[in-house]
Amino acid sequence: MDIETGEVKVLEAVQAYDVGHAIHPPSCEGQNEGAMQQGIGMALMEEMYYDKNGLSLNSSFTDYKTPGPSDMPKCKVILVEEPDPLGPYGAKSCGEGGLANPPGAVLNAIRNAIGIQMTDVPATPEKILKAIKEQGIK
Repeated sequence: MDIETGEVKVLEAVQAYDVGHAIHPPSCEGQNEGAMQQGIGMALMEEMYYDKNGLSLNSSFTDYKTPGPSDMPKCKVILVEEPDPLGPYGAKSCGEGGLANPPGAVLNAIRNAIGIQMTDVPATPEKILKAIKEQGIK
């Protein structure tokens, strides 16, 4: 967390996820890494902008910022395997739910770093600097 620029860099992420029975563990890990990437994007950069008529101003990937490989932290995925008796071969969901945790974890890390709880996502550098200024931190 750079309090001069408001920039946040996630350095490491660990996620445990109950996949039931991991039929193909590398795919399960990849799904969870993708969920972490989406969650980090949701927390720090993905935001839609609209004009006064409600038309999107950033409707392409040229203008809509998402995290790329260089934005990703070192990731560790822990596959928890509690087979589901009703799922195919004991499998459960394999990544969709993994999107839920990263935004809260990132916002809590920001709070731990600067003592301000950001409640509006994405927590862009501009929003963080505004919150720092309002709280009189520096």
